[in-house]
Amino acid sequence: GAPRTSTLHVHGPLREKYGLGLALQYDQWGVHDWGELQGMYTYKFYVSPKSKVSVGVSASLLYQVSNYTEVRGMETTDPVFAVDESNILPNFGFGLFYYSNQHYLGFSIPRLLTNDYLSVLTGAEGGQFRHFYVAGGLVLPLNESGSLKLKPAALLKTVGSSAPIQLDLDLQLFVNDAFWVGGSYRTGDSFDLLAGVYVGRNLRLGYAYDLI
Repeated sequence: GAPRTSTLHVHGPLREKYGLGLALQYDQWGVHDWGELQGMYTYKFYVSPKSKVSVGVSASLLYQVSNYTEVRGMETTDPVFAVDESNILPNFGFGLFYYSNQHYLGFSIPRLLTNDYLSVLTGAEGGQFRHFYVAGGLVLPLNESGSLKLKPAALLKTVGSSAPIQLDLDLQLFVNDAFWVGGSYRTGDSFDLLAGVYVGRNLRLGYAYDLI
C-alpha cells in the first residue's frame, strides 16, 4: 500500500540551436492515480563568443482520478465512496538560462497556471501553485594550472505567500576534473555531504548523505 512513483525523462539537442524534451510521470497512492505528460522545447543563441542564453517553454497535461468505489469495508450507502472523481489539468512553463564555462544564471516558472481542485464529494482542496526558481553558480580556479576549482552555487525557491522562501547553498571542490567533494545546505531543512568521481568523459558517479 505504499505510494509508488514512476518517471521517464528524455531530452536532447536538435541541430545546434534547438532542443526537445519529453517527461512522463505516474504516481499512485491508495485509490488516487496521477499521470502527467510534459513536452519541452528550447532555443539557444550566443550573447558573446563564450556565453549563451537558452529559452525554454513547456506544455503539460495532468490526469487525476480518485477511485473511491474501490475502497473496501465502507458502507455502500455512503455517497463519498459511491462515485469516482477525475480531473484534467493543463499547464505551461517558461525558463531562461544564461551560461558559460565559468558561470550560469537561470530563472524559471515550471507551472504558469494555478489550477484549483475541489472534490465535490469529500470537500478536499488542492491544486497547482505557481513556483518561482532562481539559480546561479560560479567556477573559480584556485591555482594557475586549473587542477583545483571551487564551485559555489545557490537556488532560491518561492511560492509567494503560499509557503516560506527556501534557499539552497552548495559548495564543491573539484580536483583535476577527476573527483569532487562538497556540502549543501537548505534553509530550515537539511545539510548534506557530497562526493563524486568522473568515470570517463560522459559519466559521473555521485553520492549525497543527508545529515539532518
